[in-house]
This record gives sequence, structure tokens and C-alpha cells, in this order.
Amino acid sequence: MDSKKQKRIGVVVGNLDSPHAYELAKGMSHAAEDKNINLLVFPGMHSKSSYDREMSLHKVEYDYQFNTIYDLAIKEDIDAIVVSMGTVADFLSSNEIESFLNKFSEIPTLILEEDIQNEFCMRYNNKSGLKECIKHLILEHGYRKIAFISGSLNNHDAIERLDVYRETMHEYDLPYEESMIVYGNFTEYLDNSVSKLLDTHGDLEAIVCANDMMAVGVYKELKRRGMVVGKDIAVTGFDDYVVAMSMDPPLTTVRVNPYSFGYRALLEAEKIADGEKISSYQVDSTLVVRSSCGCRAVSENQIDFAFNTGHNQDLIEYYSDYISMGILKNQDQVSSYEIVRKAVKQFVEMAVKMFIVDEHYYYNQEELVVSMRTLINEEHKEFINTDKWYVYIGRFIQTMAKRVENNQKKLDLLDLITALHLHTINRMQAVYGEKLRNTREESWYATFITRDTMIYSADEREALYQIVEKLRGLHFKSSYIFLFKEPIQNYNNYEWKCPDELYMAAFQNRNTFEAYEPNERPCMSLKEAIDKIENSDEKRIIMHFNLFANATQYGVIIFESTLKEASFAYMISLQVGSALKLLHMMREQMKMQKQLELSFETISRKNELLSQLSVSDEMTGLLNRRGLFEEIIEMMSEHIGSLAALIFVDMDNLKGINDTFGHSEGDFALKSLAQILKNSMRRKDVVGRIGGDEFAAFTIIDEPGLIHRIKKQIEQLSKELNNNCNKPYYVEMSVGIKEFICHPGMDLKNVLKEADAVLYENKRNKRKSFIKE
Repeated sequence: MDSKKQKRIGVVVGNLDSPHAYELAKGMSHAAEDKNINLLVFPGMHSKSSYDREMSLHKVEYDYQFNTIYDLAIKEDIDAIVVSMGTVADFLSSNEIESFLNKFSEIPTLILEEDIQNEFCMRYNNKSGLKECIKHLILEHGYRKIAFISGSLNNHDAIERLDVYRETMHEYDLPYEESMIVYGNFTEYLDNSVSKLLDTHGDLEAIVCANDMMAVGVYKELKRRGMVVGKDIAVTGFDDYVVAMSMDPPLTTVRVNPYSFGYRALLEAEKIADGEKISSYQVDSTLVVRSSCGCRAVSENQIDFAFNTGHNQDLIEYYSDYISMGILKNQDQVSSYEIVRKAVKQFVEMAVKMFIVDEHYYYNQEELVVSMRTLINEEHKEFINTDKWYVYIGRFIQTMAKRVENNQKKLDLLDLITALHLHTINRMQAVYGEKLRNTREESWYATFITRDTMIYSADEREALYQIVEKLRGLHFKSSYIFLFKEPIQNYNNYEWKCPDELYMAAFQNRNTFEAYEPNERPCMSLKEAIDKIENSDEKRIIMHFNLFANATQYGVIIFESTLKEASFAYMISLQVGSALKLLHMMREQMKMQKQLELSFETISRKNELLSQLSVSDEMTGLLNRRGLFEEIIEMMSEHIGSLAALIFVDMDNLKGINDTFGHSEGDFALKSLAQILKNSMRRKDVVGRIGGDEFAAFTIIDEPGLIHRIKKQIEQLSKELNNNCNKPYYVEMSVGIKEFICHPGMDLKNVLKEADAVLYENKRNKRKSFIKE
């Protein structure tokens, strides 16, 4: 591998809106920054993880579409891939998991939160911490009726945590029923399952949750019923997310550190990319006791012990460790721990010197507050959890206030807590104000995406240009919209096959913007697409989101972004997907409009043809009865007072020819007669077939001898036909001509009858046999 080339490591992860997935990815992103690695993130972002299904069932109908983003990882030129099965497996059926992992068989792969034979794996040791938690409920509190909220059984962690519950209950001879186990999906949206559990088992003493977010859902249901957590019923969680400490009451939970886990995972993935073999291993979990189980914090007992030692330096070292470990995000990252601990120790030393050492007591609030502020400055903000900072520092000060005997010191410590509280509020207000301004700005830009798509819907290139322009306004460093050649229908339970080629429709990179006409879009592979984004002198986090609307897939949007923007990037991808649907509908409408225009022309031509067919005789090509009469009446109206003639013709012996020689010969005779009659008339005259073997012609007699010439022409052409056609029969006709003056209200049928009478006289003088000798 070229040492100068930045490595590309892919991350396949579930919904980044969930605390676990976010902290996991954040740890990997920081490790990627430290190691100068380009991180390519493929987040599933399932909506059913973010919305209450009872409130909005229709929102999850097309969740299966999100799984297609993972196929893009296969198309990338990446050096290794990290697959978080703990966050992905919840959205796969059990028979899909094996085939899902097989997709990455050609890529060096590190699998997280799962133990798979012959694969590099990292996972949590769920057993140690959760067993300690359940034992704490049994031994310290004497609880016997304990229920369990499990995750999906597609998830290895969920299965292991459920097994720990069953084993521990069995170990202490505590009976439990399967109805005491509820299955969630690691989100707070547990539908009605908790309500049913409480209705069925009204005497429950404790509920153990397989993660903190499901504990949030349990809290909601208990609050709805007026039950007090920690008093009426104990609740515990797993993971120790930031939310656990801010819950009311704070949640007793099992601590794992997904940030540290993710950081370590990225380092291990780099080794795999370099061809090294790594050993699969587990990360331990530990119990963190708070109030939701009915306890006072165990940490207070630990602090009492430190106070009772009587050695100030021991006290300082203990507090420095206690606070640093409590607020640090990545406890495995030695460098950041030392940085944070140094700042913490400075504050602790100052506080102990002021309040514990009695010699020449003095209190300097400003000095202590300045020291506290250094803990959450720009240098440290990526290393610590600000929410935990307030809790641990506050707990430290409160503990000292309980143990000092000097009333002035007590008042000063109370004053310090107030200063800490005010500083925290001011900081939170500043952060909230900044977030509010950013949210307003982002909301307007997101709205403009929809608005401008509507405005420029007839011009697809301009509409896409407007979209990427707005993405720059939303502070994405770069964003690229790649589309399939044509939208693809992807229905649930159908096998999705991601196209190999994409077409770059539009992009923004810093202050460069471009969009292409649909027929001019550059075709490229996903590898080439990523090459467009990367350069060698920057490390990047590149997030991929599929573009779809309902069952239709349009392509992919790629953001160069940060994890903080992941949720917003996800929302924008849905907006762009909807915009593409509108543009596609407009394109189809324009196609339809052109087709309608062409159809209108075609219909006009066909109507003209139909009009002709409606007045034409199909066999002879002459006018039919309707057409002939319409033409004659029109000519008569145009020549009122003129002399005209109606020539009535009847073919002789048609029945005999049909019976003797067949209908094809009869058709030949009729066509020949029609041609003779047509050739005997002038171009401006009208000729038609009335029906069967009867024909008629009409002419305005506007030149001398016209009728005589017509008769002679009919006789001459008939003679030539019979002499030259080599048919065993004669083609002959009887002719009756009636001359008359055109005048208004004339009945053409009466004229036809008079011509027919003349024709009859002519027919009486014809030969008897139609067969030639």
C-alpha cells in the first residue's frame, strides 16, 4: 500500500440519531483525525428509531429503503470497513444477517458488537456489568419480582443481556415468566408493551432495561401512571449515555464507553487495512449506581472514605481521578485523559487548599471559577461531557460542604455552587442561542430547497444548481449529488442491486458550484465519485445518504461534513429525494405533453383518414353512397340553374361470374368497371359506388357533346378490357343517363329513379351469355 496515500476506512452504522451509534461513530471520527484517515460513513438512519410508531405509522412504511445505502460501501475503493452490527442488526431480519455480512467478504472487515467465527471482532462484555446490576437489585434492595426489557433478538448484545438476566434470576432461585420479558428495538418507542407488562404484573418491584433509551420509554409510562421511579418501582439501564444522568431521577445503569470503543475500533481497522492480524477481544462493563434503583449514589461512600483518610494529597489524587473519569469521553485515550486530569487536579488542589486546610483560610471565588472554566474551554471540549462536568464538579463541592464544620466555609461553598450553577446556565444559554440561530438558518435554507425546486421544476439543471447552492449555505464543505441513469423502483422483499455507474448531476465544493443538463452528466463509478471529493492534504469525514422517495431510488448524495451535522444531513437527503421526485414527475409530464402533442397530430391525421374512409368504398376506391350523394348535393348547390347529368351504371351478370368463377373474379370485374367509369369522366366530375353492382357519376354539362363523349369512352374502354384481359367472361355494364336543371330542393332520389328507368331499357338489349366462346 502506498504510504503517502491517505487510507479510506468505511463505517457501516445504524441510526446516527441514537446515542450509542453517534458516540461510537464520534470515537472513530476522532481517531481518524488523529491518524490522518479519511472516514467514509454509511448511516442507515431508520425513521422508526426516531419517531413514535403509534403517532406516525406511515413514517416507517419505506424504512427498508435505508438498507440500500450499505451496498454503496461495496462500490467504494476502501482499505477496510467497520461494521457496527449492534446498530444495524435491529433493522435486518434474522435470515438477512448472514447475507448482509457476505457483502463485505472481499474487504478487510472489523465487526463490532458481534462474535463471528473466522472474523475480526470487537464486542462488549455485557455479562460483568449487567450481572452486577441485577445482583445489586437482589442483594442490596431485596427485590424479587424483576422484569426485563430486551432488545431485538437479531442483536447479539440483546441476546447476551437477556441470557444474563435469565441466568442471574435462576442463580438466585427467583421465578420469572416469559411474560415478564418485553422485546423492544433499543429506542424509547416501546409501543404499548410496557403498559401491558405493568397491567399483567402489577406487583413488579424492578424493571431492568437492556439499554438506557428503552429506560426512557419505561420512565414515560411510569410517569403516565403516576408511579415514582426509585420509590414505587426500580428501573435500571445499560450504556450510561449522557441522558442517564439527566433523567429524573438519575438512572442506575451499566457503563460501557462507545466513544472509546469506536476510537479503538478505528485503530484496529487501520491495522487490518495494513494486513495485520488482530485478536478479537471484549470491553468490560461496570455498574454505575444512581437514584433510580432506590439508592443514594455509591460515589458518596467512596468520597467519605477519601475524606476519612486524613491525607490531603490522597484526597486530591482521588478527586482528580474521580472527576476526570466521570467527565472524560474516551477513558482509553491516555493523552486526552492526562490533559483533562491536569486541569481537574489544578481545580481540586485549589479547592482543597481553600476549604480543607485550615491555615490562614481564604476564599477566592473568581480564582476557582476561572479554574473550572478551563475544563470546558476549546482545548478540552472534545474530550469531556459537559453535562457530566456540571454533575461531578457540583457533587464534589456539595460533598465538601457536608463535611466541613466551619459555617463560613459552608456559606462560601454554597456561594461557589451558586457561581457554578450560574456559569453553567450562562454557558447553556449561549450554546442554546447559537443552536437556535443555526436552526433558524438551516430551516430557512431547507425550506428554500423545496421552494426553488418548485420554481425551477421545468429546468432540471437549474433546480439542482439551486439545491447545491443552498447546501453551501448550510455549511457543508462540499456535497455531491449522483443519480442513476434512470430512477429505480425498489420494493420491499425484493433484492436490491446497486448500479455500478452513477451520473454526477450537481456539486458544490467550497465556493465552486456546478450542475449539468441531464444528457451531459459525467458517468462515473462510486470510486471516481469519491476521488472527486478527496485530496491528499485534508482528512475528511464523508457521509453517504441514498436519495429516494417512497419506493423509488434516484441515487446518492455525499456530504463532506461532521457527525454533528449527521441528523441534519439526513433530513436534507430526504428533502433532496422529494425534490428529485418532483423533478422526475415534471420531466415525465413534459414527455407526456410532447407525446400528447404528437398524439394530437396523429389523431388529426387519423381523423382525416377516417373521414376519407367514411365516404369511400373500400374495394374500388371510389366514393361510397354517402360520399357520392354529399358531393353531388354540394355541386348542385354551387351550380343552381346549370344543366347537369346523372349517369347510373349497373354491372351485367355479376351473380353469374361469382357463381361460375368465384368471388375473386367478381371482385376483379367490379374493380375493372369502377376504373372504366372513373376514366370516362373528367377530373372535376364525381364518381361513386352506390352499393353491390350499382355505380353512379355526376357531371355539370358545361361543354357541347359531353354526354356523347362519356358514352363513347365507356364503350371503348369496355371493349379494350374484354379484348385484352384474357378472362373467360365479359365485363359489361348497362348505363342510364338523366339530364336535368339544378334547382333548390331537388330530390336526388327521383333523378336516380329516372336514370334507372333508362338503364333498364339499355339492359334489355344486352347479350344473353356472359361467357366467352
